Amino acid sequence: MYPQKNGIRHSEKIILFAFFFIFVSGFNCLNIMAEELSFTQALEKMYTVNESLKASKSGVAKSEYERKAAQGLYFPKIWVDGKHTYIDDDIVIDLNDIRTVIGTLHGINPAILPSFESKVQDSQFSNANISFSWMIFTGGKISAINRASDAKVIESKEQLLYTKSILTTELAKRYYGHILSMEAVQIYKQVLDGIEQHLNQAKKLEQSGMLANAERLHAEVAFSDALRKHKKSVRETQIVQAGLKNTLSSSETITPVSRLFLTKKIDSLDAYFNNARQNNHLLKKIDAKKEQAVQSYNAEKSAHLPKVYLFGQYELYQDDLTLLEPEWAAGVGVNLPLFEGFSHTHKIMAAKSLKEQVRYFEAKAKRDIHTLVEKKYNELMMEIEQFEALEASTNFANENLRVRKRAFKAGVSTSLSVVDAQLALSKVKIEKLNAVYKFDVALAELLEVCGLSETYEDYQHNDDVEVQF
Repeated sequence: MYPQKNGIRHSEKIILFAFFFIFVSGFNCLNIMAEELSFTQALEKMYTVNESLKASKSGVAKSEYERKAAQGLYFPKIWVDGKHTYIDDDIVIDLNDIRTVIGTLHGINPAILPSFESKVQDSQFSNANISFSWMIFTGGKISAINRASDAKVIESKEQLLYTKSILTTELAKRYYGHILSMEAVQIYKQVLDGIEQHLNQAKKLEQSGMLANAERLHAEVAFSDALRKHKKSVRETQIVQAGLKNTLSSSETITPVSRLFLTKKIDSLDAYFNNARQNNHLLKKIDAKKEQAVQSYNAEKSAHLPKVYLFGQYELYQDDLTLLEPEWAAGVGVNLPLFEGFSHTHKIMAAKSLKEQVRYFEAKAKRDIHTLVEKKYNELMMEIEQFEALEASTNFANENLRVRKRAFKAGVSTSLSVVDAQLALSKVKIEKLNAVYKFDVALAELLEVCGLSETYEDYQHNDDVEVQF
């Protein structure tokens, strides 16, 4: 055998290389499975993949095709018709009785005269023709149908924008809700670590006879409670993550990289009222519905007016034409309904009732939107005030905890006071987090009502208030 060389053997190199490859591959897989997204990137992704938006886009395409179909009513209809027919017998005109009378009158033997029988149509025959019809007056029905289809396109586009605004609010809730949950996990972890450290100190002091058993037990109970809250916050993060993945139609773990934000650069309440009246997508949808109701009423009224149309027909296959059938025909037609069981009258009344119904919906929607704008605006202002008040509370809670810890080490304070100070600080931090999160959600909801969801990102870049936790 050859002597073994110093260093790593070949087989060991292979094993190490395989281990390294598996480690790197696993690390890359973890990176692939986790997708880091800013709010802007998440918004763009949602616009691309969300099924609700895709459905709304299909609705827009459908209404546009229906509008093109309605425009086709202005043009003539041209079609080709062909058929081959079998009948029970040939069609024959028999005038031989007249032949007999003529022969008798003129003293001629009828048998000498030619047969007065003529075949008009074979028992089998074919027809092929090209026809056209062009409505030149319908009492305004065609124009009403087209105006209604235009309004339908507007409605579908407003529905798309409305869906976008709803999803923007939903994304804000879930994206920033996930950030809130992650920040909460960190806070509860800090509390857990702090109380664990305090528990360890309490055990040492108890062993040295400087702390009562009840004080140590209190620290253990506080540690157990902090551990429970930390586990709960971790579980809530997983729940919010599932909702965020659903909004983004993603199977990958989403890691938000943006921060919660709060800005004081908010317009006046009157400005948001004006925006809501002019831009709210539901109000615009109702406007489109109102126009459709008006045009439906106009279309039904046209039923009592005459319809005037041009028509024409040309025989393409003329071999089987009878003596009574022309090669071509053209003319003008008029259709005037006289009685249809009051059907049209009732349809007109139904269309009129629809107009009134939409008008009531519009009045109710305007009042609800006005109330909702005021509500969301006040919620926005309330969270700003809460955040400002909690800033001072945070400073006090930090200082109180520092003092309580030092006093406990010096033996002049109880374990209970340290735990209470730790929990008070965590409570203030969580309340501060919630205030900012509720601000972000209230802002998204306010902009949704005002039809300004596309400006949500602009508020994130104001940065006039720095939010640190």
